[in-house]
Amino acid sequence: LRHQSIITVVTAASAAYVMCPSLVESFASSKFGTPLPRHGAQATVICHQSTTSAAEAKSIAAVSSAFVSRPVDAAKYDDLVKWIESQDGALVHDAISIQPSASGSGYGVFVTQDIEEGELLLKIPRSACVTLENALNDEASGKAFAKLIEQAGSAGGNTVCLAGFLARERLRALEHRNPATDNVVEDSFFGPYIETLPWERGINNQESVLFWTDDSVDELLTGTMCWEEVTSLREEVDVAITVINAICGRTVREWRGQVPLKPSFQWPWEAAAAATNEPDPKLLVPGLPLAVKGAFVSLLTRAFEDNISGNPDDDEDREKLVPLMDLMQHSEEPNIRHSMSSAEQGAVVVTARRALTKGDELLNQYRSELEESMPYHRFFSRFGFVPGIEQEDIEPLLKERSSIFVAQKREV
Repeated sequence: LRHQSIITVVTAASAAYVMCPSLVESFASSKFGTPLPRHGAQATVICHQSTTSAAEAKSIAAVSSAFVSRPVDAAKYDDLVKWIESQDGALVHDAISIQPSASGSGYGVFVTQDIEEGELLLKIPRSACVTLENALNDEASGKAFAKLIEQAGSAGGNTVCLAGFLARERLRALEHRNPATDNVVEDSFFGPYIETLPWERGINNQESVLFWTDDSVDELLTGTMCWEEVTSLREEVDVAITVINAICGRTVREWRGQVPLKPSFQWPWEAAAAATNEPDPKLLVPGLPLAVKGAFVSLLTRAFEDNISGNPDDDEDREKLVPLMDLMQHSEEPNIRHSMSSAEQGAVVVTARRALTKGDELLNQYRSELEESMPYHRFFSRFGFVPGIEQEDIEPLLKERSSIFVAQKREV
């Protein structure tokens, strides 16, 4: 599974994608189905093989040699709030303010006035959330995503499709702003939200092992308790890059004017003739690997369980991204509650867990630090941080072989 392309384009005309039969079982039973900690949700692991092009590797290496925090322009958060408020059914309390975090890294969400216990702070409608439905209903790639889930299973397949949709929308937003395209590409519906996500290492102080070079992983993580999980994660994300490239690559090339738009109908002989001039779908589209890695970083660190049925036993391994709420920092003592309201057609509702004072930062619990399945080194592997440790102190701790990361021997 880790060293082969797992998806094949059957015909250029139908854009039908079929999993290699001998790999379907391996794909479905791989770590794509392993439970992952999210913001209080059960998640699925997705990871990588070495499919990154030389140019892409050079670009990634430039930002992975040392961690440098790069804050998002505050004006982009203003745009995000305005975009959320423009959605039907949305509510953002007048006291909500996005500011540099006082309890974590990057930005956080604060209140600028006293808030009563139980007071409604946010209502994020489902239309503003990035969900699997967005991927499956996509005109260009939806059928291929659905085929992938059908053949690979929902455990992992859902996450790959959601990452593929998110990465492609990131590339759409970039092409929309590209002067060379003269704005012929429409911006993503999620454009204001996409502008705030951590597409590269350090954005909003986001760390992730998916942005590291192989050399950095070998140097800092060999022999640590992170090693096996991190290397598997990176390997499987590279597999996902190959899959997503096959599904979404041509659309991105269309936006860039590198291939003609596909007509809505072609006679079989016309499709066969056009296929001979198509670029090899196995060739990675420039920019796509980094976009896919950024998409997985967002899903690993920000995704919430998407229990659309209301039955906790029937979540079908679905997850979603919830704009604005995903900026809230982690705490063992959260001061907000959140739920998905069936009465509000799937909107995410956030209320104050206790009375809040003007200037308080809103805090969510990603996963309990007391859980045996969530030691601090796993917080780093999954979320890119260690509770209570500054980002710039993590690399020295790794080099010192801190007991956070390396099992210690003790005489008894």
